[in-house]
Order: sequence, then C-alpha cells, then structure tokens
Amino acid sequence: INIDNASRAISIEGAKNVKIMGNNITFNAKNDDATACAIYATAADNLSFQSNIVRVTGNKSSNKIVSFVDCMDAYFYDNAFVASLPSTGYQDGAVYFNDGSSNLRFIKNLVDVTGTVNGDTTAAVAFAGNNVTMENNDIFVDNGTYSYAIVALGTNSTISNGNSIKASSPNYACGVNLEGSDLTVVDGNEIIVSSDAVRGVLYGDESV
Repeated sequence: INIDNASRAISIEGAKNVKIMGNNITFNAKNDDATACAIYATAADNLSFQSNIVRVTGNKSSNKIVSFVDCMDAYFYDNAFVASLPSTGYQDGAVYFNDGSSNLRFIKNLVDVTGTVNGDTTAAVAFAGNNVTMENNDIFVDNGTYSYAIVALGTNSTISNGNSIKASSPNYACGVNLEGSDLTVVDGNEIIVSSDAVRGVLYGDESV
C-alpha cells in the first residue's frame, strides 16, 4: 500500500475490536499538514495491530507514524515502524499514545526513527497512559540534536524483558526518560546511548 502526499494511511474513529494485520504500508506525509500520521485512532478500544510494516517520510515537525488518542486496551505485536521525520518534540513521539490510552501492550516491535532537522528533538516512542507493557522491542532513534528512545509519562507501567533501546545524537541522547512517570519498572533491557556531549541511560525524578 503506497500513500503519497496524504494526512492518513489508516484512520479509526470510535470503532472497537478492529484487527489490522499483515500490511506493508509506505506513507509520505502531506507537505503542509503538521498533523499527518500514518496510523491514527481516536476513541477506539481493543484495537489489534500485528505483523505490519510501516515506512513513513514526514515533511513537517510533529508528523507521526502512530497516534492513538483515548484508545483503551490496544495490542501491538511484531510490527516494524521505520521513519524519517523532521522532529517530534519532547513527550510527543513518532509512535505516540496519549494519557487517555491506557492498558497498552507493545510487544516485539521494531521502531527505528531518524530526525532530520538539527536543533530539534526527536522521540521514538512516547506514552502518557497508565498500565503500559513494553517487552522484547527494538527501539532506535538518531537525531542531530536531542534524541529520546522512550518517553514514559504514565503510571504503573513496565519496560522489561529484553527490549533493545538505543539513542544517539551529538548533543543529547536519552534511552528512557521517566520524568513525570510514577511507579514505572525498567528491568532486563539493553540500553545504549551515544553522544559527544550529554548522555542519559535513564532519566527521571523521585517519583519513579
């Protein structure tokens, strides 16, 4: 499936129990649309996204691979997400789940994101919902200035069991950012950060 100069490749609004499986999607974002996103869902519960390949080229800051807004109980398994994006901003990843998207299971996925604009921030995965489970994923981000592999903002989440997490940037690179998160467990992962200036394998505060 090739989608060129578009705002969405797949959009799900208000549906439940949808399964999206076995697709190969190449998505080039619409030139003037900062909200362009390959996979978008809102108010859609029990979605299952399995064994898909999604390649994204963004043209504006804040373009995304995945954006889930107020979607409960989503399941992502064995997908490959590869993107070249200008930037995402901090707390707003290329793969993004908002604070109304809880009980996410994100297992055995590849997320590989390259930020293309120097001076900006790129995050590969960001989630703000509660009770998120991330296991056995490969999460990579490379950006010219500030890069975050995972930004976790919710409560009672687990990042464990063999995730490979890598962030690189000449200026600042962070593997897992937990600032603002509460009761999040990070255990049994490979975390590698590379930067000529500031590096943070884990960054958080006293609530973590």
